[in-house]
Amino acid sequence: MKRLWKFCQDQNLKKETTIHLFLFLNTILWCGIGALAWLLVGHFVCRDLLSLILFAGYAGVFPGWIGGAIFAMNAESSLI
Repeated sequence: MKRLWKFCQDQNLKKETTIHLFLFLNTILWCGIGALAWLLVGHFVCRDLLSLILFAGYAGVFPGWIGGAIFAMNAESSLI
């Protein structure tokens, strides 16, 4: 998350836009990680599309959006 936060800060955007960009990219990244986890687990256990949506969705919401929001609140003081 630190690299992604640094990338968003380097874009020279307003404070609110930087936070929104970070949360969006972090959520999309974690959805992708969830989809990759589904590809590994789904090959052996569950093969339906609903499982893909659940794996990607839960990964996007909990570590992506909520975790990113907590990280952004802690790192917000470092914004210019």
